[in-house]
Amino acid sequence: MQDRRESRVDFEIFIVTGESIEKVMPVAEVLGRSRLKTMATHVLSGAAELGDTTQIDETVNVSHYPGESVFHLRSRIPALAGNCEWVVILEDHNLIEETWPTKVQAALQRCDPDDMAIIGAATNTRSIDHWSWANFICVLGFHWSPEIGTPLQPLGFNVAFRRSMFGHERLALGQYEHEVVPKAMLAARPDPSFPVDHMQFRRFPEVVYYHWCNGRVTGAGMRKFMKGGKRHVYKHAHNTTFPRQRILREVMRRHPLGAELPGGTSIRTQLLAVAHSLGAIYGGWFGVGRAPWALE
Repeated sequence: MQDRRESRVDFEIFIVTGESIEKVMPVAEVLGRSRLKTMATHVLSGAAELGDTTQIDETVNVSHYPGESVFHLRSRIPALAGNCEWVVILEDHNLIEETWPTKVQAALQRCDPDDMAIIGAATNTRSIDHWSWANFICVLGFHWSPEIGTPLQPLGFNVAFRRSMFGHERLALGQYEHEVVPKAMLAARPDPSFPVDHMQFRRFPEVVYYHWCNGRVTGAGMRKFMKGGKRHVYKHAHNTTFPRQRILREVMRRHPLGAELPGGTSIRTQLLAVAHSLGAIYGGWFGVGRAPWALE
């Protein structure tokens, strides 16, 4: 693969996946066709078997770390990013249009010097069964295109961070989520102009376990990185189960597409919120375990 790390670029895109290269091919193909000279693209895979990379454009750098979860892969980004101004993070369940790279570039060009992070938006046009919609609302209700809600919430993907936020060494597991992101959010700006489409099919009862594991990772990270961690875990569980759900119900009511949601979506999102909160409390007491590998 062509190494572009030594040349100055405006932004480098990192796509993280715990699965084989086939999972990210739709996004990698779009980015490979883009000939923006101000952009570099990296794919980080934790799959046991990487798969066929021959169809990946030579401008896309592929790195393989067998057995690593998306959380471990994100921790590698500071050591892998080159001499760029911005780092943009995607995950394997994000789909993008051909114009997405130029929209990202335009959004970054609009930034003020003090902006440390740009938080994007997402649509949900493919995974539209009942539980997949509930999953989307739980994770992305505050970033549901064409709007980004207030107060601005952090997002795990379709986000851009100043390169200076990261340093150049690999992060500890959880350090990105609980140190880098909160610090960047102090000077973050929403920008819904470059949405990704979130394609993540979830079924019952597996979706409940998925959100429980997500909560476990969150709770374990809070206990490790935050002073008085368990107190923050309980506060997080309360906010996730009650205030956040009240706001999300209002989002569903007011959103232009809210009327198209399946019946009972708010009940399903409430159940997933409870699962997340219980997982957070468990993780706060007993640690992260194997939960990161359940969130691929």
